[in-house]
Amino acid sequence: MEHNIIYRKIYTITRMFKGEIKIDKELLLQIVKKYSYYPLLRTIYKIKGNRDGVKVIEEEWDYLIVLDACRYDYFEKVNRIDGKLEKRISLGSNTPEWLKKNFDGYYDDVVYISANPHISNYEVRGFRGTDHFWKVENLWYYDWDNVLESVHPRRVTKKALRTIRKYYGKRFIIHYLQPHQPYILSPKVTHSLVRIGKISIEELRKAYMENLILVHNEVEKLVNVLEGKIVITADHGQLLGEKFEIGHPLGVYFKELVEVPWLVVEK
Repeated sequence: MEHNIIYRKIYTITRMFKGEIKIDKELLLQIVKKYSYYPLLRTIYKIKGNRDGVKVIEEEWDYLIVLDACRYDYFEKVNRIDGKLEKRISLGSNTPEWLKKNFDGYYDDVVYISANPHISNYEVRGFRGTDHFWKVENLWYYDWDNVLESVHPRRVTKKALRTIRKYYGKRFIIHYLQPHQPYILSPKVTHSLVRIGKISIEELRKAYMENLILVHNEVEKLVNVLEGKIVITADHGQLLGEKFEIGHPLGVYFKELVEVPWLVVEK
C-alpha cells in the first residue's frame, strides 16, 4: 500500500514536470518542497533500481577515460574525436554510487589515475580505491591547485602519459575532474550564487560548456598518443536547472543525470 502511494505521487509530479499536467511553475515548486520530491524519487528508484546501467569494468577497453559529471547531450555537441559515439546509462547519479556499483571486486590489471578525491588510498564514503585497483594515482593529492580548487585537466594528461609508460601492460582508468565544477574559465559562477539568483541558469550552462571544452581538448591530446581500445565516458551527468535543481543528487535517475557518452576509439 505504501509503495502504491509513492508511485502515485511520483507519477503525478513527474507528469507536471513533463508538462502533461498544466500547472504554474511557482506552484509546482511548492508541491516539490511539500512532498520532498527527491526523497520520494530515491525511494522509488530503490524499489525499481537502475537496471539499464552499464557496468564499465565488464566492458572491453585498454583505456577508460572518465569525464566527471559529463552529460551526453553536451558532449555530443563539442566532440571532435573520431570514433563510435553512443549514449549509455550510468549505474549512478553521483561518483560514490557509480564507484560502488561498477567496481565490487579486485582488479589486479587496472591502474586508476584520478583527479577526483573519491578515488583514494583512503576510504571515502565507503569506497577505498586500493581495495579494488592494483594501483591508484592520487592526482587530487599531489596536483591539487588551491587557486582553482581543482586539478587542471592538463595535469591529468601529463600524469596519465607518465603512468602509462611506467606500468606497461596494465589497463588504465583516467578520471578527469571536469566538466564538474568549479568552472575554471568562469570562477565567479558558483552553484550557491545560482541558487540565490545572483547568477543565471544561462551563465551556469555556458560555464559548464567551457569546462567541458577545456577537458575535451586535453582528452583529445591524450587520445592522439595512445594505442589500443579507448573508451571515453562519464561517471554521471549533471542537472543544470532542469527539475528545479543543479548538481547531481544521489540515487535520482533523471536522464540528465544518467545519460552519459560512450565514445569508442580503436587505434
